[in-house]
Amino acid sequence: MAEGEVRVRLARAANALARKLRAQWEEEAADRGLDNPPPIPPRWVRTSRPVASRLRVALDDPQRPRFMPLPGTRQATAQAVEGGGLAGLFDLYAGLGSGRIVVMGHRGTGKSATAILLLLEALDHRVRLPLPQAMRTPVPVLLNACDWDPRRHGLDDWFARQLATAYTFLASPEYGPDAAGELVRHGMVSLLLDGFDEMDRSRQVQALQHINRRRRSFRLLVLARTDDFTAAVQAETRPLHGAAAVELLPVTGEQAIGYLQDHRPDPPPHGDPVSRLIDRLRQHPDDPVSRALDTPLTLTLLREDPHAAADLLRPGRFTTREQAEDHLLDRVVPTAYPPHRPGPSAEQARRWLGFLATRMGRGDLAWWRMHHWAPMWERCLINALAGTLLMSGIGAVVFGPIGRYTVAGDTGAAFGVWYGALMGGCFGLLAGLVSELRDPPPDWTDRLGTVFGGRLARLLRRRPRSVFNTAVGSAIFMVVTMAVGNQSTYSCGLAAGIVAAAAAGHAATRVRPTSSTGSRWGRLRPGGVDLLAAATIGGPIGLAYGVSKTPLHGTFAGLIAAFGFGLMVSVARPIADIDTPPTPGMRRRLDRRRALLVACSAAIPIGLALGFQNGRTHGLAAGIVTATGFGVMIALGSVAAISDIWRTGLLFAQLRMRGLFPLRGMRFLEDARRRHVLRTAGARYQFKHDRLRATLAGDRRHSDPPPH
Repeated sequence: MAEGEVRVRLARAANALARKLRAQWEEEAADRGLDNPPPIPPRWVRTSRPVASRLRVALDDPQRPRFMPLPGTRQATAQAVEGGGLAGLFDLYAGLGSGRIVVMGHRGTGKSATAILLLLEALDHRVRLPLPQAMRTPVPVLLNACDWDPRRHGLDDWFARQLATAYTFLASPEYGPDAAGELVRHGMVSLLLDGFDEMDRSRQVQALQHINRRRRSFRLLVLARTDDFTAAVQAETRPLHGAAAVELLPVTGEQAIGYLQDHRPDPPPHGDPVSRLIDRLRQHPDDPVSRALDTPLTLTLLREDPHAAADLLRPGRFTTREQAEDHLLDRVVPTAYPPHRPGPSAEQARRWLGFLATRMGRGDLAWWRMHHWAPMWERCLINALAGTLLMSGIGAVVFGPIGRYTVAGDTGAAFGVWYGALMGGCFGLLAGLVSELRDPPPDWTDRLGTVFGGRLARLLRRRPRSVFNTAVGSAIFMVVTMAVGNQSTYSCGLAAGIVAAAAAGHAATRVRPTSSTGSRWGRLRPGGVDLLAAATIGGPIGLAYGVSKTPLHGTFAGLIAAFGFGLMVSVARPIADIDTPPTPGMRRRLDRRRALLVACSAAIPIGLALGFQNGRTHGLAAGIVTATGFGVMIALGSVAAISDIWRTGLLFAQLRMRGLFPLRGMRFLEDARRRHVLRTAGARYQFKHDRLRATLAGDRRHSDPPPH
């Protein structure tokens, strides 16, 4: 493909990514109260800590490739690095020759909020540019470093993987086979790397070493706690080469007073404790309570819980700023879960949130990966038991006097009970195993390496992501192997099953982007039948039935299998809505929609085929019962194998039996978000403040010392 065509294709992908990011982070900024203008604008100065090389290297590094200023901006100078606000930080991001910035700040100083505001400012600037200049302006992407392990993946590779995982529409064929990777390699995206302090110290040091060695293909801005980053640089023994390091400043007394006044009634009620606290800030700016209110974190906590002001005003209660901060944090859960409000009690919520905080660690919560918190064998056993109980009843009806279905000459209700129980148990167990294999534990490659040798583990770590759909491939393998093997030999069935599974599993990974502005059917339709998968499925089945029975039987069986399972492969493809911001709710809706479509596309053709065959022999009623019975079994098994919601629901049942989490866990998470204890970052959950997470986890060690 010509270079010009590649650039145009990547420009379309970048523009789609920019629209998605804008929708996502505008909604997130509104949810966090960062609407433009921000209530507490960030201020920063060049840090005096020895964490970066000499400034002239960042401004003009002769040894490294240089980033030209973004269109519509100017080259950054030494004066531009001395300090400023949000506009000055954008100018530094847009014009620094090295393209490498470190933004440090103590706890609660608003590093993540600053990153969101900078990202929106950069996207606004890109929108204002003419199209040719916009194509040369990178799209800023905000990611959390908690998932980055520098021992396994370089920064460029990790960035591309995270980009492809978070924004799945980039895998659409119209953008090319590896749009995410090409955007990274061509510098058409920039990385705002938050959560550097959420990595352990060894990973921090390795990350710095990797950043110092890597070729600069894209702009990089790192956000970290001041003491964490300083300690990591000291452990690495080398400063970050070619970086401009700045530090966020505390909130001034005037800013704090203005912020609190803006969120109070005018005129304030008589004896209002917040008004009296404002007077204290004016009269005693250096006492512990006043110094505790110099960060966006504590001011936000006080705004959301104004009754805490009365406690803060009690003479002699707080002798250090840490005591005042801890008091505000300890009031978050009781305030969010008052006794008069429906829902869990404050004690229950604190216990469940504490478990959540402990298991999350310092990272985000991806609800579809929570199943790693409990043993997988229990979920597989539940699936097997559910299949056994369900199919024993269905088998009694299908093989009984009404259905009269026959297997190898055996029929009858008693036979149907044990045969259905056996098939249901096996099918349920297989569905559970497939569900777990779709998303194995993060350390599964290390476990395999321990058993089979380190070479296999290294090979699996380097495997391309999203090249095979395990659930679809396993289902197609089982169906084709059994169908062909029953009509010929099982060696032929095995060979046909492997080929069909490979084609179907690969075809089911191609992303199908949709638009929220299209019609409802346009967003739901499966997108046609995958021809290659249909041919590898229907061909062997049709040939086997044609040889063992009649050509008419073979034609009918082949067409039914090709259409039905080709449609299943198509609807199993990941759906990516280009326009709608990624949220946990959107992720659940897409999962529910895909599971329903896959279940129907698998159950309907097989159920109709078996029902038609049995109906020809025993009448219409027998055909309907057979189609319904086997259709329900296949539909429920497909849902259990492919649905993240079902797998996570089983996890909540496991945790509830241990008394660790509510049975309706998803509802609890959403309720905690509405009560402003949790927030969302894309499709993941976070605690509203990291210090709140550490407090609920009973671990204050991860909170660095406050500024003095």
